[in-house]
Amino acid sequence: MISNLSRQRNNCVSEKRGKTVMKSASLSFTAAECAHLLNLLSDAEKRGHYYGPREQYWARHKRIENKIREYIKPKEANNGRDTKSKKDEGADR
Repeated sequence: MISNLSRQRNNCVSEKRGKTVMKSASLSFTAAECAHLLNLLSDAEKRGHYYGPREQYWARHKRIENKIREYIKPKEANNGRDTKSKKDEGADR
């Protein structure tokens, strides 16, 4: 398992001018997966559970939480439907 985690980490890290740089990755989640992740984040926050440097952990925690909330915001506003209707698509032309 450790070697598998190392490989996963190496896919997200690159060297740039001798410095380690984290790459961005695009992911997609279902509404249920987003809710699951938000519950895990909430549980960790309630318990005060973290690992590594505390300030870095909680800053990263908030960034992840904000990204998930931004990701689901447009879908929640429209009950999971796309924001554009067929009528709107014709207006773009």
